[in-house]
Amino acid sequence: MPRTSEPAMRKEWLRNEIAVIGLARSGRAVATLLARGGADVYASDVGRSPEIEATAAALRAEGVVVDVGVHDQARIVSASLVVVSPGVPPTAPPLVVARKGYYTDLAKWAAGKGHAELRVDGERLPTARWPRLVRCSIATVGGIP
Repeated sequence: MPRTSEPAMRKEWLRNEIAVIGLARSGRAVATLLARGGADVYASDVGRSPEIEATAAALRAEGVVVDVGVHDQARIVSASLVVVSPGVPPTAPPLVVARKGYYTDLAKWAAGKGHAELRVDGERLPTARWPRLVRCSIATVGGIP
């Protein structure tokens, strides 16, 4: 019986950029693999060090869009897949937003009931200027010794 396998990258992952959070060894490896596989990749790390800058330069040479010292929250939220390096805590702000998304339907319902604001994670957000709902998949990646 011939062997068949699933494609390494699912079609739904390729509809938008894939975001890679964290540029240490695992982040660099997965961003390189994805870029070489034909994906549009955005990678970022809030740290700044000579090692991260060297990784950023190498990834840019592979065609990856890279931010060092900051995460582009909007880009991460609109990614079709978010890949997280093991050193990035699950409570990191870009990951929280990527997991939760933006609850547009809830904001519209609340506005229709006369509520001008909704409280989200302790902050009051106006229902009139609510961002659109964006959902993505999040995967973690780690090195194997």
